Amino acid sequence: MKFFSFLFFLSLSFSMLAQNWTIGSKISICKGEQITITSPINNASNYSWSTGDITQSITVSPESSTLYIVTVLFNGIQSIDSSTVFVFSVDAGYNDTICKGDSAHFIASGGQMYVWYPTEGLQNPNGQYNSVKTDTNVTYYCDITSIGPNNIFNGDFELGNVGFLSNYLYSNNLWNAATYAVGFFPSDHHANFSSCADHTSGAGKQMVVNGAPNPNTMVWKQTIEVVPNTNYIFSSWVQNVGPDANLAQLQFKINSNLIGPVFESSSVICQWSNFYTLWNSGSNTVAEISIVNQNVGGSGNDFSLDDIYFAEVKVCTDSVQVIVDTTQMTIGNDTTICEGQYFFLQTDGVFDSYYWSTGSTAPSIMVLVQDQYTVTCSTPYHCELTDTVNVFFKPQPRLELTTTKNPICEGENVQIFVESSTTPLFLSWDNGDFGDTINVKPLETTIFTVVGNKDDCIDTADIEIEVVPHQTINLGVDDFLCSGQSVYFNLDSLSGNFYWSTDETSNQILVEEPGVYWVFIDDRGCTLTDTIEYEECSEITVPNIFTPNGDFINDYFYPETQGIDTLIIWIYDRWGKRVFKTDDFKTGWDGKINDLLAPEGQYYWVIYYVENKSGNIRKEKELHGSLILAR
Repeated sequence: MKFFSFLFFLSLSFSMLAQNWTIGSKISICKGEQITITSPINNASNYSWSTGDITQSITVSPESSTLYIVTVLFNGIQSIDSSTVFVFSVDAGYNDTICKGDSAHFIASGGQMYVWYPTEGLQNPNGQYNSVKTDTNVTYYCDITSIGPNNIFNGDFELGNVGFLSNYLYSNNLWNAATYAVGFFPSDHHANFSSCADHTSGAGKQMVVNGAPNPNTMVWKQTIEVVPNTNYIFSSWVQNVGPDANLAQLQFKINSNLIGPVFESSSVICQWSNFYTLWNSGSNTVAEISIVNQNVGGSGNDFSLDDIYFAEVKVCTDSVQVIVDTTQMTIGNDTTICEGQYFFLQTDGVFDSYYWSTGSTAPSIMVLVQDQYTVTCSTPYHCELTDTVNVFFKPQPRLELTTTKNPICEGENVQIFVESSTTPLFLSWDNGDFGDTINVKPLETTIFTVVGNKDDCIDTADIEIEVVPHQTINLGVDDFLCSGQSVYFNLDSLSGNFYWSTDETSNQILVEEPGVYWVFIDDRGCTLTDTIEYEECSEITVPNIFTPNGDFINDYFYPETQGIDTLIIWIYDRWGKRVFKTDDFKTGWDGKINDLLAPEGQYYWVIYYVENKSGNIRKEKELHGSLILAR
């Protein structure tokens, strides 16, 4: 159903009496009110309510619109009845906390008329939207007038020609005056009527009337139950459906009394107009409400009715509280600190947000620069508070430490120097020394700290002197390395960068050939080195023939040797006479005896030498054999 819109221009009287209703009625209450609902059947053997109660009456205070059902057993006959309690939910708006000098705004809802009090300071005491500027806490009340549910049955005529009475004759053919029909379009019932849609949905039914020129003729009537001393609104929509200029003139009537002024339909065909009046029930418990025709013209007076509405006008009261935020804030007094030191500025309370002149949004800031600092804070109620403080700096020493060398090798001395942006009045070291230069010889890596003080402004600096532990290295003694043998050096117990004579840079190498090997280790500037030599092991091969004929091929007899430094050769003829001896084993025997050519044939040799083996083993050995001299 389309609701109606209107403005109240009447002063209403309202009763604060407790409401007592009989089950089956449409009931309206303000949220928070109590209502007593009673079954009209007295002395029943059993009452059973949907609330669980078993008495004839129940008192309820629902938070929202609620259906209450009672089952009654009387003389063995069970009957069921129900009522819906419609709860007016009105709202004066949200409580508001404002800042000093600001305005509070609130919007009431749930009604058609609003009356505020106290009125002092209010911009609109009779409006839905209101505002006030105040420096003190105050509570405002609003009497909100609302319209309850429609008490009329079939007021939109969607159920057809039922639920109401009329002094006019019901007919689908409206050519005669004093007739009416319930249908979709007026043109369905009279050829000269227009095809006007209904008011409810544009596709529903309406009461179409061909009025008669008899004043006070009842067009529509219905009898409903009312609450004594209660205000009601009686409303209807009407439209002109015929071409004649003689418009319908209608008036509301309740309990035989005409109520409100006569109203006319719009001269524009098919244009719905809303009319209403207000009525107080007084002592009445039943209202016979009707719409009567006051037109006395002989033609025209053709109209439609739709969405007839009769409902309780309820005044419910709600309140809204305006609280003035009186929060204060400070960040303290001006202060002086040492330059380079830090200082925390913070508010004396907790706030929702912070904005400092530095751009920070934290509750506190660290001050490192001499300046003026301002903070703007927001309270939980969005009030802004601002405070400013000046922070002054006085000079202080800024210390830096340097050394002649770092890291140092174990056992070395080092000097530590202090450099300062200002001349400190006093410099003290943690090792008990004083002054801007100290000599130290730490046994291990040590941190040295100095404290400078000038005008009670203190700076501290420290430096770590790294001591590289002393290391030793021993590759071993020189030795012999035989073919197929190898020596593995593993120096992983030493620290630093490794540089080997083999161009390797790891802390491990494998030696497989004789030679001189050295390693150089640099551990953060502290160095050490060692060298070892491996000579070839002894090997000897003796030929069994030589041809000293001057062709430069095999002209000498001598053994092929490796790793031998001592060797003597003796040559004997076949009769055992020594014919040659030499320790120049690289040259050997030239095949002559006393500078004369030795005869060809077989000779015998004896070789004495010292054999060298791994592990620095030197062993005397003697070899025997024969050879052929041939030219």
